[in-house]
Amino acid sequence: MVSLEGWETWGTMQTIFEWCDSTGAYVVYAPARYQALGNLVCEASWARFDSFALSSDSAFLHTNAIGDSIVSFQSAAAMIDEVVERCSTLASNVEDYNCIWYYAVYDEAPSWQLRRMLNHVTTAPYDDYFPNVFTQDTSMCTVAPDGIFSWLMWKSDSIDSDYPLAIDFGSLHSFVNWPGDTMTFGTSHTHATAVRAYMNTMYQAYSDSIPLPAPQSNSPELLEYNAYPFRLVGTNYQSDSSYTSILGDSLATWMLEHYQTIMDSTFIPAWENDCFPVNFYPQGFGRNGGDTLWDTTTIGSDTIPFIRFDSYVYRIPSPAEFRMQCNLALMMQARGILPYSIRSYSNLDDNDDIGSHDTGLLDEDLLPLDAPYEEWVYRERPAADFYYAPPDSIPPWTDIEGNDYDPLYDLPDRPMNVPGSERNRENYLLWKFKPYGRLWDSIRDTFGEIATIAPKLSAIWWWDGREYDATITSGDSANLPTLYVPPEVRVFTNTSESIAYLFYLNRHCRTGKLPFLISVDEDDFPSGAITELLLDHSRRFIIPVSDSSGIHTWRDTLEAGQGRLVAFVDPTMSADIRITDPDIVAFYPETSKKTFDFEFTAWDDIDVIAAFYNMGTDSTDYVIVTCTDLTDDVEIGRDTLDFNGLSTSGWICDPENGKFTWETDSSDVGVHRLEIHAEPMNGEPDTLDNTALAVFLIHPRDYATQVKSNAWDMTEDKVDPPDWYTSDVDTLIGWNMDSTLTDSISGMFEGIIPDPSDTNRLYLELHKIKEINPERYHMLSLAGIAMERSLDVYLGWRDVEDDVYAVDTGLDISPDWIETDPISIGSISGDWGDYDVEEIWLEFRTDRTDETSVRLGWVRLTE
Repeated sequence: MVSLEGWETWGTMQTIFEWCDSTGAYVVYAPARYQALGNLVCEASWARFDSFALSSDSAFLHTNAIGDSIVSFQSAAAMIDEVVERCSTLASNVEDYNCIWYYAVYDEAPSWQLRRMLNHVTTAPYDDYFPNVFTQDTSMCTVAPDGIFSWLMWKSDSIDSDYPLAIDFGSLHSFVNWPGDTMTFGTSHTHATAVRAYMNTMYQAYSDSIPLPAPQSNSPELLEYNAYPFRLVGTNYQSDSSYTSILGDSLATWMLEHYQTIMDSTFIPAWENDCFPVNFYPQGFGRNGGDTLWDTTTIGSDTIPFIRFDSYVYRIPSPAEFRMQCNLALMMQARGILPYSIRSYSNLDDNDDIGSHDTGLLDEDLLPLDAPYEEWVYRERPAADFYYAPPDSIPPWTDIEGNDYDPLYDLPDRPMNVPGSERNRENYLLWKFKPYGRLWDSIRDTFGEIATIAPKLSAIWWWDGREYDATITSGDSANLPTLYVPPEVRVFTNTSESIAYLFYLNRHCRTGKLPFLISVDEDDFPSGAITELLLDHSRRFIIPVSDSSGIHTWRDTLEAGQGRLVAFVDPTMSADIRITDPDIVAFYPETSKKTFDFEFTAWDDIDVIAAFYNMGTDSTDYVIVTCTDLTDDVEIGRDTLDFNGLSTSGWICDPENGKFTWETDSSDVGVHRLEIHAEPMNGEPDTLDNTALAVFLIHPRDYATQVKSNAWDMTEDKVDPPDWYTSDVDTLIGWNMDSTLTDSISGMFEGIIPDPSDTNRLYLELHKIKEINPERYHMLSLAGIAMERSLDVYLGWRDVEDDVYAVDTGLDISPDWIETDPISIGSISGDWGDYDVEEIWLEFRTDRTDETSVRLGWVRLTE
């Protein structure tokens, strides 16, 4: 799933839509065409002005950017025309894309509007109309039926019903003195009221005739909700109170419980409203830079920066906390988990010194924060400590006097960072960013656990009146860990209320594994609902249950933040095949090395292994399973599998692997969606979980990688390196050959051209006996930077006939890092392809004669 915001006509946006279509990704799209209507600072923002009747020419108002004066008015007729025009234009512009799931508009609109109403002042008397969702009532009990949101939703649905509208709710809540911080911003009751009002939205149509038509139901189809409970305890508070903040302490647990109350105020009203679907945004970010985190002090003539932050500032959660919050939302019946924020971002002024920097799951270029140094050092990520504070100075990584903030992570000691030493700077930054990458690195496992139980969890809801009729306690109450946070459990059921499911969760995030005791009283349920066997949907085996006078108990061990879904079942269950996306792996050609990152090269023979599970106790044979390339509509292979059935003795799965060999070639370069499917059996209870999908990326063959088994990635030689440190470069002509050849950045060629207007050549290393086949390898791309000025890139070569050529590739490198798209050499030179190539080089040219520094990350010559 991808979340996007912007104009659908932007070239970049259209490219991303096309990528998502090719991969099968879902897009939650916040169209700027809609957003502009509700954003106070936009020239297109409008709101229903309740001082005038809907029939008035002043029914809608537009204010200046801060809401302190009215700029213009508009009639309802004109307003509805504008809404219709925006909806029609958007529908027309996105009709060729299949990836859009729904439109998300007016992020945290209830919070913004309530905040403005509560802070209502005479200097900005009109800002509380924006975004125009609720009426002017701080009880938040009514969505304005003639407001912009209601009209936009109605007209958008009328014009293109494929894409419903949804609003993201922040948390409306209050607390006093946590610790030293106070929030007065509604209550959990206000929040629940706003949720109910949203689900019961009405639409008031406009007509020239009086009376107006009666309002009609305009209920949205889903709701988004975010909760961000992981917060910093202020440095001043810690100092004044002699308090050392650690993960899961009493203050953190209080805030978690507080936010759980608000989560209840979202999910319970939604469940009571015919199981209204809620997509949840867990916290995947924290504030790790800006002047909200840094202060300065003066010592003599020196200005010394130091860490200082207030209470309630966002803190990056630990991987266990993130996992716990995802499972907490699933326990509360979330239908989707969409972490915020994927991308890191700044809220700084033009001078980059006032404001904040928030760290998401990935950096500003959507690269992992612990990616190799050369992949990001010249890109958008700001490396200074002002933006990304050193991890030994902020939670969740700090180690104060041997007391780890997070006991599950041991931060390595800080390396030396000597000013002026590029390699020391690299080592320091690699140390600094590695902990920042932990959360992203944990996502696959967390989401894999969710995907494993998703087929069943998506089809069940709390058992009304019995949702709390189960208990979970510590399995070792005499040895509770420090700062123990109790687990929680909820009872779910299917639509016929014939099966009891339990979802339970370990909320304690400081200890690797903990034992628990779970119990259910059969008298609290209909006869036969509680049995002596459990089907563990998380691990896919049977768990025996003890029965003592109708009290059914079992033990389980859960990792930090882990959840579990189980169901009471009968000893006889029909064979039922299940496969989910995490059950698919692939193996590199001719190796036993498996991968979940499905990137391969054309002409690889890829073994795709799919683990199918029988969730029933009955055996079955000759189950036909297939692997199909949906992109090319081609069946890759099929297999037949036999299953023994789950053992009622427990603890043993019933899996079988389907193996499919995909023999790729050059025509397969690009993205492919593979569908793994088990054909339904007669009498199979549930066939909706018989299919899984995997996205594969097939790269073209690269000469250096395929022929000489050493990519031109500028990796330094460990033994006897040349003067320029990497043997990917064979020879240099027209470059400085003195100490200006440096090795300050790993995986990067670095050199200086003294006069770029004169001849210079960078020869790439070729295979000792295998020349370049120009008919096969003809696409050129590179990554690099020219530190002082732009340089045109020329390609030169000598073929086996000793003919020499040089052509302007049309590419250039500049003071901004660039990774070029591949260009066809044959399209710029008719001489490429006549004979095999014995030498190949790059030239970097400009009319300027002063020296220029060049750094190259990689060069590729592909099919």
